[in-house]
Amino acid sequence: MNMLKETENHSCASQMIKSFLTHFSSVSVSKTREKYQKTALNQDILRIVFSFLNQSCLRYYVSLVCKEWAELARPLIIKSLCWEALIPDDPTERATQFQKAVTINELTWMRGYRARRSSDPYVRISIYQQSYDFDEEKTRWGDLVDVLQSVGTDSKDRWKPRIQKLEISAAFFVPVWPIPLALGASLTNLHIWGCFSQTVFPWRLFLKSCPKLLHLNLRSTALYGDPIQLEDPQNGIISNLDDPRSDNGFVMEVWSLQTCILQRFTLSKSSLNPFLSACPELRMLYLIDVIPFTRPPPQDPVAKPVHLFARELFEYIGHVCAELCPKIRSLCIPLPLNEYGSREMGGIWGPVSTISPNVQQQQQQPTIQLQSPHFANIDSWGFAVKNMHLRTFSFLQECQIQNRLTSLEIFGSTPRNISFNLADEFMPYGPEAAVGNLLHAFMCQAPNLLHVKAREVNVEIDFLHPTRPSTLYSGSYSLGTLSRTDGQKRPIWACRNLRTLHWKFDERQAGHRPGFDRMRLSRMLFGYISRVCPKLQDLSIQSDILELYAEGGLCLLSRLKCLERLELIISRSEQLLEIHDLDWIQRNYVYQHDDNNDNNGTTLTSGLYSTQTTTTSISDHTTKNNISQTEKHILAAIESDNQLKTRLQPRSQSQTQTHRYGRKLLRNEGHQTSSMIDGVDLQHLGEIGDITKYFEERRLQRNKCLWPNMEYFRTCFIFLSRENTSDRKWPQLMKILRPDIKFEYDLGNY
Repeated sequence: MNMLKETENHSCASQMIKSFLTHFSSVSVSKTREKYQKTALNQDILRIVFSFLNQSCLRYYVSLVCKEWAELARPLIIKSLCWEALIPDDPTERATQFQKAVTINELTWMRGYRARRSSDPYVRISIYQQSYDFDEEKTRWGDLVDVLQSVGTDSKDRWKPRIQKLEISAAFFVPVWPIPLALGASLTNLHIWGCFSQTVFPWRLFLKSCPKLLHLNLRSTALYGDPIQLEDPQNGIISNLDDPRSDNGFVMEVWSLQTCILQRFTLSKSSLNPFLSACPELRMLYLIDVIPFTRPPPQDPVAKPVHLFARELFEYIGHVCAELCPKIRSLCIPLPLNEYGSREMGGIWGPVSTISPNVQQQQQQPTIQLQSPHFANIDSWGFAVKNMHLRTFSFLQECQIQNRLTSLEIFGSTPRNISFNLADEFMPYGPEAAVGNLLHAFMCQAPNLLHVKAREVNVEIDFLHPTRPSTLYSGSYSLGTLSRTDGQKRPIWACRNLRTLHWKFDERQAGHRPGFDRMRLSRMLFGYISRVCPKLQDLSIQSDILELYAEGGLCLLSRLKCLERLELIISRSEQLLEIHDLDWIQRNYVYQHDDNNDNNGTTLTSGLYSTQTTTTSISDHTTKNNISQTEKHILAAIESDNQLKTRLQPRSQSQTQTHRYGRKLLRNEGHQTSSMIDGVDLQHLGEIGDITKYFEERRLQRNKCLWPNMEYFRTCFIFLSRENTSDRKWPQLMKILRPDIKFEYDLGNY
């Protein structure tokens, strides 16, 4: 037990305990109870052991062993309460509906709290906008605030002090500050999406009203008027809210805040300095789409924008974080926004001369000089950009060299802006000039990366193929000095230990290029990720090219043995999958071992491959009867195509190509791929042979569980109709094939 307490690798401990619990859950209930009574394990020891397990293991393993274990694990299973309030139009119905909603959810919450005991309560308030009238929205929100405050002050109500997590999704014209201030006595997590623009964030008041707050996430709509400003008493920027504790003289100088995310804010030195000074325990600071200057006030349209500190923002944040927040480890800074820097401020960021990944080709221009002491402790970087150009790439390289960069997150305004809204210096349009080109080149040079999140960055799937010649651009399109270099081989990603990957993959010329094959591109993407990044734990892919059918190669992702979360977002028509498309997802490979088919102890082979002693034909009836339905479907598709069948069958010495080291390579589907690139075997990448090779590997490891750590699997189809719901079999099949995985199936919700 002491070793379990001191260990830092929770995943290894969870894996060992899960195998132990799997053995207990496989025996009968009576035998399990008998063993449990004989061992008589201490309950305190069991609680310590259960604390290392994930939610899936607690739900589907521990709770099924016996009643005693289920009772001990129940407080550790996280459940939440969601409250969605719809503001009615009729003022006479508001108070009644609000009071009814609060009463019902109060009772629901009390029942849930008694059931889960020590679990943290979580309340989510979603306010749906009914009108764009500011006065009307303010009145409706005021009614809700009054009801919540009255409920919170009621002596009979005891749920207010226990609220620790609060999420508010408000309308555009709704001031949201009174809610967390009224319910923030024990608040630790606060997420507000859609803060009211043209207001001031009263962080000093929050510091007093929410002394236990640890995680703060604020996002402004900023669709109308200026973004939110931090409270700045030095310049007269203060909030008009009353301090509920002003009469008792309670002043708190230090805040225990650890995570802070501010999106669409206007910052100044005089406002950021005192805010960071009050947060010495801050470990993560994300400034997304921050405006480094203020726009002219509405009453003075002739006035020019006031420049705050756009030029020295990077150096300033480095000094501030080193002095005021010494514990910070994750930082996101706003990189130059072209629409503010080049147009309104007259190019204060300087010219952008090139878009080539080759840093040595950049022209003389003002650069950002980083010093190691300022960023020595930061290992997780985030960048808020609309367009990534060479200076951003140079900045990434500086971070990589100085700080052993491990985490990278890219934020953009919209997918359209970050991919296509390029200035003249970023021309010509194409994949080599887009953000994905530079990020792909950076990942090929960053072996220490562990987490990469860039949901709005677009890269072509075919661009990942290592044998496809690359095209690099240098110079300036607007000055007529653009040059092009072709024929260079593409490297593969160097981040073999990558744990998190959130990216958007696409094909800009989809449907317009001769020989366009969605199945091949889908197999290429799944095969590339499964081989280059074998240690992935969290994977999110958005693309309109993905094919989830058996021929699309989704089964190739099962090579990721450590995968815990998988999210597939497809922006096109829904795919109605059958059992033969999903049969591969079962925990163990469906194969009946027959000793008569095992030739002298040699390993069992697929219907397309041969061993040193025998060659198994595709028409082998015995082999086909002992394979999964997915593999049967793949073999039937190959068998129906005689030309493809001929290419996939083993060839003689004269029909094979010999590598210079003596290794024989087959030319599948008319394409030749290198066998090993940077230590990764990419043979048959994008070909149907990659799927057949996967099933051969799966047979050899048929006793090992598929995705043993998987907890969450989500698929989302965007821009499609909800018709023909009776033909949708995927959710039902997933419940049958893998009941231990939490599966979500969304249509048009992203």
